[in-house]
Amino acid sequence: MRLIQSLQARGPVWSSLQIYNLYRLTLVGMILVADWFNLAPTFLSVGQPTLFIFSAYGYLVFALTAFYFTWDHNPLGKTFSHLGPILDLLFVSVLMQSSGGVTNGMGVLLIIVVIAQALLNPGYWAVATTFLGCALLIGLQLYDWILYPLTRTSLLPTIALGLTCISSGLIAGRLVKRVETQSLALSTAEQLNGHIVALMHQGVIIVDAHDQIKLINQKAKQLLNLHACPKFLKYFPSELQQALRQDPLSKTTYRLEVQPWGQSSLAENQTGKIIFLYDLIEERKRAQTLKLASLGQLAANIAHEIRNPLSSINQSAQLLKEFNENPQNDRLLQILLDNGDRINTVIQNVLSLSTRALPNSESLALIPWLDSLTEDLYFTYADKLIIEKIYALNAVKINCDASQLRQVILNLCENGIRYGLEKNAIATLKIQVTLTKDAHKNLIHIDIIDNGKGLSEEAMKHLFEPFYTTEKNGSGLGLFVAKELIEMNGGQLTFSRNHPTGCQFRVTLYEN
Repeated sequence: MRLIQSLQARGPVWSSLQIYNLYRLTLVGMILVADWFNLAPTFLSVGQPTLFIFSAYGYLVFALTAFYFTWDHNPLGKTFSHLGPILDLLFVSVLMQSSGGVTNGMGVLLIIVVIAQALLNPGYWAVATTFLGCALLIGLQLYDWILYPLTRTSLLPTIALGLTCISSGLIAGRLVKRVETQSLALSTAEQLNGHIVALMHQGVIIVDAHDQIKLINQKAKQLLNLHACPKFLKYFPSELQQALRQDPLSKTTYRLEVQPWGQSSLAENQTGKIIFLYDLIEERKRAQTLKLASLGQLAANIAHEIRNPLSSINQSAQLLKEFNENPQNDRLLQILLDNGDRINTVIQNVLSLSTRALPNSESLALIPWLDSLTEDLYFTYADKLIIEKIYALNAVKINCDASQLRQVILNLCENGIRYGLEKNAIATLKIQVTLTKDAHKNLIHIDIIDNGKGLSEEAMKHLFEPFYTTEKNGSGLGLFVAKELIEMNGGQLTFSRNHPTGCQFRVTLYEN
């Protein structure tokens, strides 16, 4: 069994050659053993026993030599694979001649040699071997006729054997071509399937009925962190399913699905398993994108229906104010215009949801990017702002859409500056970058902390709800959009009360 597995591991061509070598050794061994113990049939070596025994020993030496040079992919192995069957023809012909000629039955071995050459080396070598076998048959027959004219036999067995060699070689050649065509098609399909599986968004692990891994794609290795922990491979596949189901990270990082594949019978279960690992982070990102797109489309339709009558109301209020002769109505008209502008601002914010672009993720060096952003804030607010930067690491890269992350961070910083200036003469922002680790990836946290008055308990309950605002002229969409954008990029936006005053928002993204 181990010998067969070893031959299969060497590839189809080399395993076929070794099987033929084993056949050659077995044939010669049986002939010699039968001769040693006087178990050989009466026709063997009946004509020329000395030539027969020397030919048999010579054939044994050649068989051992061929087996040695073709076992470990020796450079001479290719030569033996081509010339071996031709030398087989010569040895078999000598053995056949020393045993009484063509009619003794050993000529059948020539057919096996011709078929073996057609299988191992289809093409010119197979044709040459076939016609050489026929030439040897005819030559031996003529040799017998010339040397032994009184015992001439019929030419019909020789012709029949020659035709059998030719037809066997042709049939074997056609079968080899058909097998090569099907093998090429299977190989192409296997490569194509492997390429498709490698590009799948889901992790895929395929195991056979003997719990051996047949295929595992890059996404599965990434989700299971196999590069960082290669010993985990020992748990495939029976222990893997139990380990994944018990792993608390599977509830937040991936979900597992196992399906059978193959055939099963009552005698032996031959069913393998296909294990699918779904990246929950990617699924949440796609769901968030679809939700935002649907909300944006709905908001666009509503905003369109509101904008037209609102435009008429604003124009009418403006005309009334211009031709108003009662000063007491000016205040009422101004309230009408201010609230119309406020509604229009809300509509503009709502329409921005419908035109929100999908994330264009890229590798972003976070620290230089934050330094550039804080410089822009200093330029905008001049001497009214102090920014304290605390970086727990000097270099880190994250994978996100830089423009969308900028929109989120600017929104949080400007909110903090506005609330800080309402309470203090100078607004203070603290920007912290920290790192934590889970079993699969590093988490990068960006904390924005202000020195404002903070939020009430009621406000914190509705903080990320759309259209909820504590400002007189706010739309209530800033934090809602910021949270949606971060989740579209595979991260999280959270809020925690900063003591003793102010607010603290945390943006969490995965390290690239």
